[in-house]
Amino acid sequence: MKILVTENQYFKLILEQQTEIDFPDEIVVGFTNFKPDTNHQRTFVYINGVTPEDKKTIKELKDGGENVVVKLKNTSTNEVIDFSINEINLTKSSGALYITMDKYLTTKDALISGDRSLSYLFKYDKSENTYQKTLRKLLQTIYSTKTDINGEPMYGESVKDENCKTNRGVINYRGVKYGADFSLVSDWSILNYFDTNSEVISRLLDIYSVKTKKSLEGEKDNFEDFKVRFLNWLVANGEEILGPKSIFLDGLQELNWNTLKTGITNEQNGINVIKQIHDIEEGGLTEYCPGSVQDTRYGRDLKVNDENLYYQIKPLKGNVKFSTVEGFKYAVPTSSMKKYNPNYVDRIMFINDDGSKYVIFENKDYEVVDKGRLTIFKNEPLYIA
Repeated sequence: MKILVTENQYFKLILEQQTEIDFPDEIVVGFTNFKPDTNHQRTFVYINGVTPEDKKTIKELKDGGENVVVKLKNTSTNEVIDFSINEINLTKSSGALYITMDKYLTTKDALISGDRSLSYLFKYDKSENTYQKTLRKLLQTIYSTKTDINGEPMYGESVKDENCKTNRGVINYRGVKYGADFSLVSDWSILNYFDTNSEVISRLLDIYSVKTKKSLEGEKDNFEDFKVRFLNWLVANGEEILGPKSIFLDGLQELNWNTLKTGITNEQNGINVIKQIHDIEEGGLTEYCPGSVQDTRYGRDLKVNDENLYYQIKPLKGNVKFSTVEGFKYAVPTSSMKKYNPNYVDRIMFINDDGSKYVIFENKDYEVVDKGRLTIFKNEPLYIA
């Protein structure tokens, strides 16, 4: 006896007899680095270096509504960060992978594997033989014999004009972006900031661990001995790790830029406020470029020309409060603060990330506590909003 069925019913019967497809619980996807979009989609952070095959797999799993863990594995350091597949997006135009800036910021600590306290020991080491001294000397050794494609030296001082004379360091290579909307590029290289950035130090420690196949566990308890081994390794492998052809530089630069651009943004927000306060017209303010001697030696971020006032701009990390310390009136939460010579800096401005809150004090009668995270003032603020 034959049973007649429609074509749709026939295919439904065939599908019902198929073995159910087993989707993986997790997939491993290689990538090179994260890159925030600073131009058009500022809430996007792109995931670079993913193969077309892996992009196709992710798209198919997302389209199928599968709840899969994507283990992003850095192809340089082998560090792994877990994401739900729902946290990874694809652009409609090019199919590029990205996560949101909010997710990136909440995950940023996980992007640096290893023991962060070990990198802090290197950052705040005050002994005679420090990571900072070793790195600066190593960069000089690597870049002092090199020139860029135009024949310009890649190490030395850069003098664009009287307001943009730099210290000695790496120049004409991976210049730091600055100015409004990061529209300007300095000769001063971002590599010159690698000596004090704790995230860069952490990444270098990770590379050391991978390359030498040695764990970092417990090394902070044996810091002095480990420091010698790590710095010797860094010097011996300096060209591979920090030279122009290094496969690690893009990732190191990205880590440092994520920190550096916050300070540059704060400075631009401060400039906008200072222009209003002092009623400054075009050309009435001098902004010093990254690496400028005015900044690094004298602590000056900018100058109000007509009044001959020099400002230092620092981040405001919370609300200004009344101080509980006897003899001091106000407590200002900040970061990386230090005391500035009043012979060179007239005023200190603290401003928050979006420029909506700020306070300005004269550069006098204050103390810096809690490793630069809090500044307490005896005097009243000049301006506060």
